[in-house]
Amino acid sequence: MTIFGVAGCTGLLVMGFGIRDSLQGIGNIQYSAVQKNDVIALKSKHVTKKEQNELDKIFKEKDITQTNAVQYQQLTKHLNQSGSTENIMMIAPKSATNFRKSINLRERQSKKKLALPTDSVIISEKLATLLINCRRKHGISIPG
Repeated sequence: MTIFGVAGCTGLLVMGFGIRDSLQGIGNIQYSAVQKNDVIALKSKHVTKKEQNELDKIFKEKDITQTNAVQYQQLTKHLNQSGSTENIMMIAPKSATNFRKSINLRERQSKKKLALPTDSVIISEKLATLLINCRRKHGISIPG
């Protein structure tokens, strides 16, 4: 019994270190190479004039070098064809130029920068794969 206990604990330790090592680089990439902001502040739809003036005053302080207004929404979408439910984070910037200063849009493998043209969207590779697989599975043609 002691041998199985020691072997089990050792296995858990090895697995824990493996998971830690595999995830360690992801956070660094996400929060230094992709998202280049230090603080994200969410504002309610129902902000009074006084509260807005206080926010504007804070944003003009010398320590804040840049602000970028975006519409942020977390959506849950049910894909009827596959029966799966996906959580989608939508970010719609007021200015694509300022948005590039905060978020580095790029292809995952080639690292090629992506432009965000007016009236366009960029979706994640994961969402694109899910939608394409869902359409193929149910015989829906995909325009080229």
